[in-house]
This record gives sequence, C-alpha cells and structure tokens, in this order.
Amino acid sequence: MLRWTVHLEGGPRRVNHAAVAVGHRVYSFGGYCSGEDYETLRQIDVHIFNAVSLRWTKLPPVRPAVRGQAPVVPYMRYGHSTVLIDDTVFLWGGRNDTEGACNVLYAFDVSEYGSQMTPWA
Repeated sequence: MLRWTVHLEGGPRRVNHAAVAVGHRVYSFGGYCSGEDYETLRQIDVHIFNAVSLRWTKLPPVRPAVRGQAPVVPYMRYGHSTVLIDDTVFLWGGRNDTEGACNVLYAFDVSEYGSQMTPWA
C-alpha cells in the first residue's frame, strides 16, 4: 500500500507556482499565496529545496531592470510554466494583478546558482 510521509514543514506557501528538479535540488518559481501583494511589481521569488539536507533557501534579489527594457528578472507571477533543458530553466507566461498576462520568455541558468553572476538571462 502506498502512503505519504512528511519529511519537512515550513517551506514557501504557494499555489499556481512552477517547479523543476535538477539533481538533488527542486527550484520553485513564483506562485500565489493569499495575503501577499500582487499589485506591486517585484522580482519573482525563487525558492530552492535541497533534497539531501531537507532545507529551503530563497535566492536574493538581483539587479533591477533598465527603464524601457524588459526586466532582467521576471516579475512575481502565478499560473506560469517552466521546463528544464540541459542547465537552463525556461519560464513562460503567468500573470499578476497589475501587468496581467506576460508574453516574455525568461531563461534561468542553474549552473550559475551560487556564483557571482546572475542566473537570469
């Protein structure tokens, strides 16, 4: 008989997020949590679950966007999709309560995680 077991509590509370597994890490992008502000434009949250240590970490914010250009980092959203190809997570779509739906494709390089470079391209 199959059964669920609880390995960890206290991770980010989210629905309509997108996640991908890379090795022993699970990258969770954005999502919706009641009570949070989805009208102010801010960078998307990226939470990383380490399946070995059973710990969550949150990526710190990166450089802000240049006025008149697409943001370097996607804004906080929910209902989006992600897919992993090699070491790159592609993030597409989603929406927030200010901008509505997004039509920009973003790339997140997991090999840059932990380096001095921004993983967003």
